[in-house]
Amino acid sequence: MPKMTPRQLGDRLELAAAMMTPEAIADFQAAAARLDDRHSLHNKFAIWVQKPDASQVFGMMTWREHGRKVARGQGGIAIFAPVTRREASDGDDNDQAATRRRSGADNGKDGGKDGTAGQGRRIRKGYRISYVWDISQTVPVDCQCPADAPCACPQPKPPAPAGTKPDDADVRELMEALTADDDSQE
Repeated sequence: MPKMTPRQLGDRLELAAAMMTPEAIADFQAAAARLDDRHSLHNKFAIWVQKPDASQVFGMMTWREHGRKVARGQGGIAIFAPVTRREASDGDDNDQAATRRRSGADNGKDGGKDGTAGQGRRIRKGYRISYVWDISQTVPVDCQCPADAPCACPQPKPPAPAGTKPDDADVRELMEALTADDDSQE
């Protein structure tokens, strides 16, 4: 599966939003309720467009932590992941920062719980594409099935709905944002 760019995913979501019917909106809301709330509504829509029956999605490393691995040949579900950078804090010029680094005061031991003291806040720079996989695309880590045959290991039961059903107004706002005419802003 070729890598997708943020623009390609955005175009795909825009097309899907333009074709939404009331029944499709109801299906999306049910799917969004199955997914846990750590995903934004926008990413829940991206997941639903690509895999409408998804029930539990994680990245490859998180699946490993849960004792599962992505099955051979399974394509990922593209979602948006924020790209952030540190913003220099006010009054923090390069000389002061360099002095802290040389003295070892900028090694996370000077008060920041997460090692960020004196480093400024994180700001969103943009988005990149990240991939997640549904539980149906995974197999147990210790799967002994032949590589050239489908996995016969029992699938875990899908979890009970873990998320909340998005409000109609939120879904309508997302669909309007995705289908907004970009030329109207000129």
